[in-house]
Amino acid sequence: MISMNHKMVFTIQSVLFFLAGLVTLIAPQQFIAPYGLSLEQGGVGLARLYGVTAIMLGIITWMARGSGPSTARKAIVLGLFIGNILAALVGVYNGLLGGFGTVIWVSVIIWLLLALDLGVLYFKKSDDA
Repeated sequence: MISMNHKMVFTIQSVLFFLAGLVTLIAPQQFIAPYGLSLEQGGVGLARLYGVTAIMLGIITWMARGSGPSTARKAIVLGLFIGNILAALVGVYNGLLGGFGTVIWVSVIIWLLLALDLGVLYFKKSDDA
């Protein structure tokens, strides 16, 4: 994944956001089940809010995927980079606590790979912001 360009990373991130968002919005219990968890009524509501947020981020990344170098694109890359790192750290923490099943580690790997690509895009020395 290290050699991906902005369009490819934004497209992948967008598809992941849309899929996770739609499934969590429509069927939160089914989305969380592979992690070995279940949701109470409050958890269902919070999961659906996550779904809405993920869809919103999916729209942002989808619309930005064809953008040229700009301060806005650089800000999106930085936000996604930090967000994927934080998601991976929380995933590792939850995985080490136990009770999340092995699926959490697949998520951690995806977040780390995306963070790696986004970090390369953000920190590379060129005019391609």
